Amino acid sequence: MKRTIIAQLLILFLNIGRTFSEQTSIFQWGDVSNHLRMSISLENGKNEISLGHEILLRVCIQNLTSNQTIHVHEFNQAIMDKSFAVKITSQIGDVLIPEKDISRYGGSGLVYFISPKQVHESELNISLLYAIKTVGLYKIVVTKTISDDLKIFPKTDVVSNPICVKIVPKK
Repeated sequence: MKRTIIAQLLILFLNIGRTFSEQTSIFQWGDVSNHLRMSISLENGKNEISLGHEILLRVCIQNLTSNQTIHVHEFNQAIMDKSFAVKITSQIGDVLIPEKDISRYGGSGLVYFISPKQVHESELNISLLYAIKTVGLYKIVVTKTISDDLKIFPKTDVVSNPICVKIVPKK
């Protein structure tokens, strides 16, 4: 009886620990910059993608202020938004260069609001700009320049946590 209770408690603590680590791996934040921080992760929740598949990032920006709503402009297609900068580095240190030039893109977008202590989540398809053609390990970091449309909040560059993505051969 006593062993059963101990075993059940041990299983309970292991499950709590796993749940906590899964939650923290989803939100590993970059450094705080002017009360904002950013987290990126792969949309599928893993760190491995088959060669040729889309690389979709989940981008979360958190407003850490206690009383200020941030107004942010974003293009309709976030990857074409010039305020996003993506840096991809291969395992040998080579920095990948985008295959498409977004400087010629313009157009409309939207304004979203990040309330105090809230998180805004969006998707970033970096495969639209980068074609990773070699299997291996890549480090991805995203920077977003946020300039409040109402000019209340100062222009800020928010840098994400780095993530490592393993590109594996097609299955």
